[in-house]
Amino acid sequence: MPVVDHANENSGLVAYFSHGLEGSDNVKPVLLNKLAKQFLEEPTFNQLRTKEQLGYVVFVMNHCVRDSIGNFILIQSPGKCCSHMINRVNAHMVTMADKMVELSDEDFKTKVGAIMTGLEEKDKNLTETFNRFWGQEFAAH
Repeated sequence: MPVVDHANENSGLVAYFSHGLEGSDNVKPVLLNKLAKQFLEEPTFNQLRTKEQLGYVVFVMNHCVRDSIGNFILIQSPGKCCSHMINRVNAHMVTMADKMVELSDEDFKTKVGAIMTGLEEKDKNLTETFNRFWGQEFAAH
């Protein structure tokens, strides 16, 4: 249900897509969630922000609440209402599902390799170390 504030021209949308439950003895859901984000991130920004100019803030982020793991798309728009943004996100996700089905084995391996490289990367500073531990304990993977 939208919250109306006539003094503010901005609208915001957070669309959450759950991928299931995270298991303490199974890292597969976490890795699949990272893969989904990696697959969605650039095309989502390119389509919704650059091409459609839906909002000046558009991004995809991994998120885990309690044991439910998924991704969300956040959009902040100065000119579009929430119902319009929801319709555009839904249309975009249908397009992305079609693209995922058509993904070649080589492109899939490239995306998996990028995730593996990121997982093997050492923290560059204390902030990255903090964020990694905070994320493992509380929310973002």
